[in-house]
Amino acid sequence: MHGARVALAEDCAGESAPDADAIVSALAGIPIGVVTADCVPILAASEDGRAVAAIHAGWRGLASGVIAAGIEALHSQAGSAQRLVAVIGPHIGACCYEIDEPVLAALAPIYRGELEAAL
Repeated sequence: MHGARVALAEDCAGESAPDADAIVSALAGIPIGVVTADCVPILAASEDGRAVAAIHAGWRGLASGVIAAGIEALHSQAGSAQRLVAVIGPHIGACCYEIDEPVLAALAPIYRGELEAAL
């Protein structure tokens, strides 16, 4: 979807793929995941493993706040006092992806320092 919508697994019964870029679950025995090509997959969980999230973070999702939205939903499912763990999966690198003006314009207000260091 390339946005910031987060789906809750319990609200997606019967759907093969919800219209969202992140999914969060506190349901035992229900697998969740995201599919990416060059975008960044982020898997996160409460430290006790009772709540999990899968986040699809492309540049449009980053600009829309998908990571923060996914982590906020995960905290909501896990309890805000829970510590979280996360991993970032394989994705396209700077060697193979050119940032053009539309991408830079969308991300610069949010990530100005990091983008300038990368360029």
